[in-house]
Amino acid sequence: MLKIQRLKDAIDWVIRLQGAYAIFAAIVAGGAGTAVRAILNYHTHLPALWITPIWLLSAALVLLTLLFLASGIWRNGENPAFDFVISTIIWIYNAEKDMTVFYIGARILNRGGPSITLSWSATYKLGPTSEPMKPFYLVGPTVLTIGEERLTIENDDLLNVKTSEKAIERGGAVYGRLVFAVPGNRDAQIKSLQHQIEVCVHDYLSIPYTAIYVPSSVPSVGLIRHPHEKGEFIKKQEVEGENAKLLTTSKEQT
Repeated sequence: MLKIQRLKDAIDWVIRLQGAYAIFAAIVAGGAGTAVRAILNYHTHLPALWITPIWLLSAALVLLTLLFLASGIWRNGENPAFDFVISTIIWIYNAEKDMTVFYIGARILNRGGPSITLSWSATYKLGPTSEPMKPFYLVGPTVLTIGEERLTIENDDLLNVKTSEKAIERGGAVYGRLVFAVPGNRDAQIKSLQHQIEVCVHDYLSIPYTAIYVPSSVPSVGLIRHPHEKGEFIKKQEVEGENAKLLTTSKEQT
């Protein structure tokens, strides 16, 4: 008798699950009205079982909730997920235009679905004050000399140029520089480590990602180049001549 009762209970649960699935399908396909008719029809044809309309509706709603959560997790997995960081910054004061130009080294690693980048912006912060920075693109090759190293940067090397039209794939990382400037000579502020630079970028869903550059008192051992950048070591006499020429137009360089 016990085995027979267990078999009946098992059949009962199978029918209940079938009913819940039927109600769930009715909700998805036809809405609330169709679901109510399905509940009444299913309950009418199985009066001997303890399958109430409320039980069927509750089970169907549970299935619907699980499906909704699963679809949300799937969608989130398809969304972009940028890991945006700033590495180092090269800065130059342009006396002719009276502005300080920052060549910002940065990297984006995409942990989510493919995406291009949109709406780049940067903010220069000094204590409680902040001011928007002006973005720049490069007309031709730009040569920067730092110590005994010379770096050539072209417009195609800029991170915002690389990622504005070609999507960053899942698991892909893109390195490059960003060029932003603020008016005036910020030499004293930079050397006293008072400033911070905050850069913001958006993915194709307009989700913002922010990276903040905080200067360090530890001096850099040398120029940090990205793999694609063109750099070279130069002779001592060339360094002196280049620096002298650079100082006439740039005032200062680090």
